[in-house]
Amino acid sequence: MIISRTPLRVGLAGGGTDVEVVRDKTSRSIENNRTFDPVSKMGAERSIQSPVIVLFTTKNSHCAEILREIKGNGIPIRSIIIENRFATGTGLSPRKIINKSIEMARKGRLFIGIRFLIGYVIRRINKKRTPVSSDFRENEFYRNYSSEVYSVDNFNGPDCESLLKRINPDLLVLGGSRILKKNILEIPKMGVLNAHPGILPKYRGVDVISWAILNGDNIGVTVHLVDEGIDTGRICAQEIIPVNFGVDTIESLKRRAERVSGQLMARVLKGIIETGKIETSEVKDSKGPLYLSMERSLKKKVRKRLSGK
Repeated sequence: MIISRTPLRVGLAGGGTDVEVVRDKTSRSIENNRTFDPVSKMGAERSIQSPVIVLFTTKNSHCAEILREIKGNGIPIRSIIIENRFATGTGLSPRKIINKSIEMARKGRLFIGIRFLIGYVIRRINKKRTPVSSDFRENEFYRNYSSEVYSVDNFNGPDCESLLKRINPDLLVLGGSRILKKNILEIPKMGVLNAHPGILPKYRGVDVISWAILNGDNIGVTVHLVDEGIDTGRICAQEIIPVNFGVDTIESLKRRAERVSGQLMARVLKGIIETGKIETSEVKDSKGPLYLSMERSLKKKVRKRLSGK
């Protein structure tokens, strides 16, 4: 129901080609904007029927569902920008992967270096199991959804900022992202949209499906505008996901939340295309509890509750 983020290299993903980096009910439309304001920001000199959409992703199943639903609804995506945090699937040779891992360890980032190396090994294993075109972990997968696929090292970095300004989007859709800074948030003319796997504003943060079940609350998905807080932006749409106790698991609910995220995001984008504006509702108590990763002992309680025992 709709209730109304050292200079970096930017390249074509997988191709290695450099690019030249030269309510109170409130709505946000495509016309007349200049300064960034998460509530009143508006503006673009483009037709309502064809907003320019850019998608950020860290290559995950959540994003894959969003892309499938967007494409299935005939909504074009101008560009996809991938953040290659661990450089998996970027075409780096095994020697370069090892050297980069050692470099991180020498800089005191041992844990990140180990994750970097493990990510590469896992990627090589998965690559043999899954065709590249259908594996969301591979850059090539994203060419099924946009002819412009780029890779950057950091969504908040100066090269990503310059690239995004060059594309000049109306909307930025998040398919997995670090916390974005103002220099990125202020570029899209209409705003930045995120599909959060929890009911906002009550369930901000991570592991919110498990926390909601532990607390005896509804689980669901919220599509919201992104501001400089964490899951504090104005709400565009929400949908509650029913839980089948004795049948569902944490994993099955996460997969269902990903599917609903795609469907809800596509629904919101269709509404924007049809009306030329983003309909939102004011978030009361927008800075509710911020949930962190749930410890194992509590997850055992959640699994037990789901099992009906």
